[in-house]
Amino acid sequence: MQSILKKKFIIDRSILFWKVKELAEKNHQPNRGAVEFDHGSKLSWSPDSKAIVIYRATDCEIEVFKVNKKPEGGIAIQHALKFPKHHTLDLVGFGIAANGKFIMSCDSEGDLVLWSLKGAILHQLHTKLSPAYCAKISPDGKLVAISGFTPDVKVLQVCLNKSGDFEKVVRAFELKGHSSGVLGIDFSSDTSRAVTVSKDKTWRFYDVRVEYEKGQEPYLLKTGEWPFADLPTQVALSPDARSIAISHGTKIYNYDTVTGANHGTPDVHNGDISALIFDPESRFIISTGDRYIQVLHNVAGCYAIINELQPKRKTAATTAQKERIDQLINQAKCVLQKVGEKVEG
Repeated sequence: MQSILKKKFIIDRSILFWKVKELAEKNHQPNRGAVEFDHGSKLSWSPDSKAIVIYRATDCEIEVFKVNKKPEGGIAIQHALKFPKHHTLDLVGFGIAANGKFIMSCDSEGDLVLWSLKGAILHQLHTKLSPAYCAKISPDGKLVAISGFTPDVKVLQVCLNKSGDFEKVVRAFELKGHSSGVLGIDFSSDTSRAVTVSKDKTWRFYDVRVEYEKGQEPYLLKTGEWPFADLPTQVALSPDARSIAISHGTKIYNYDTVTGANHGTPDVHNGDISALIFDPESRFIISTGDRYIQVLHNVAGCYAIINELQPKRKTAATTAQKERIDQLINQAKCVLQKVGEKVEG
């Protein structure tokens, strides 16, 4: 279900479910659910797409809804559970681990909580990062990263026992090198790469595929300049780790991790961008900020494919490999030509 639905919050207390396959149709309509007497500021799908979890903005409570398919078609949601109230502030991080073993919430004072799916607190940690700016669960569900006013990002390992149940939280590693607070962090889909953006007006791109259990630290692969030093800022790393999207206010900056070049866009919203992600295939950047969801071509990702694969074409061992490389390069060039970029060859 996650592959065919988009979701958005607006302050009319509704949750809207969109079938992506129908968006090209003239009269496509969303399915609507309601958050009673409140609205949600954060949302996360369960790994099996049978539930959504929201953070109620006014009540500061976590609520679980079951997601059901209607017999006549469409989606319906039903209240299932409210967690005991814990936070009293806005959240800077929220989500369900891909392995389904825990839910993470972290508020702006750096109070990090791991919850069971039934609402029991598994682990609580005050990270001493007040103010905290961002908290993310890695796509493999093994790591939780938290950034704040310090120049280093804390990355924790969530350990499970042999039965697959929560056991403990330990230090994994830190992402170092910035000279000021880190505004955001994100991971690639296989958790092999990470990106950070800082108040020092730089972004840093890391190899985090290391044996951190043995004390190995991540490697810095590339760094680049970014023109701002404050919030509101969102950062996303493409699933294939070839491109980065960083928003500030109403603009999105789109960086190529192969060369570090910026292929940014002009204003894309009428209000500050509040969420920023890539689609699973790294083809599009998806943003929210006003009452609309914007879907943009990942221009930097196309340039990264060309810059990465052109040298490999010369050393391709077989005709089949060369043909596959040519196909990917030509597809990237077609997208760039579609959006008005000048492409050589």
